[in-house]
Amino acid sequence: MLYVLESNISTDDILYNMNETYVKDRHICTIENFKLHIGEPGGKFISNPFSFGTTEKSDWYFWLYPNGDSSESKGYLSIVFKSLDYSGSAMKSKFKFSIINNKGEEKYVRESCTLGSYQCVNYWTVPKIVRVDTLLDPSNGLLRNGNLVLLFEIFLIGPNNNITKNHSATQFKLDETLPKLDNYLDQILQRQLSTDCIFVVGRYNFYVHKHKLINRSPVFGAMFKDQLKESKKSVIEIVDFKADVVKEMLDYIYTDEASNLKEMAVEIFLIAYRYGLNGLISMAIKHIINKLKE
Repeated sequence: MLYVLESNISTDDILYNMNETYVKDRHICTIENFKLHIGEPGGKFISNPFSFGTTEKSDWYFWLYPNGDSSESKGYLSIVFKSLDYSGSAMKSKFKFSIINNKGEEKYVRESCTLGSYQCVNYWTVPKIVRVDTLLDPSNGLLRNGNLVLLFEIFLIGPNNNITKNHSATQFKLDETLPKLDNYLDQILQRQLSTDCIFVVGRYNFYVHKHKLINRSPVFGAMFKDQLKESKKSVIEIVDFKADVVKEMLDYIYTDEASNLKEMAVEIFLIAYRYGLNGLISMAIKHIINKLKE
């Protein structure tokens, strides 16, 4: 077995605060015989989706790279949290990651900013957590009998009615460790209320704004010509690109960034070319050229 994923709910894992609820889930991942799975940069473990005590499907999962996610992070442990859920959820999330050493202590703790499935920035990347040789050094005590044990804590924030009634948890007091919403996320949440277009990619729905698409892409501009009435929500089905490729395109349209582009540079180039996203085309070409030089 390459890895074992366990889930549990902490004794202090739900907070009810006026109209919002905070949920915290813990997941423990054990990679057995870690040394045997280091391999080349880019080799990865992909977890099963994390399941939360909510009424909504979350579909958060992680990619773990034992020897870095690229040549730039070779020699380091890397991790990426991702979600393919663009269902218009009002739930926000925050991640905490740490290594459990042979004494049961948390080491190399990393925390994400607050993320949300309602926005187009729904991944968190930590390319250089700790050097692999540091992990393998017995004097550091980071492996337990040769196994790498990782702890993931996921905070969810959202309306009370999103939490399932049978979710076994107790209330706890608000403290300074809980993730806070920033102004940018508040603005994104407000814009979510006015989405007027849905991208359908397999079983995934991506809720977006026509005006954002039109401003960034002449192809979308032509597509939505004379279709800008607020009462009319357009549905676009994409059958020849995977959901994570569409996600990267939308990330670029909303943020001018595509942090996971190097994982699928060719596919990103093709979708960017189709929709006339010249900036994304240039970014994809750069990654393709760099890959050929490796």
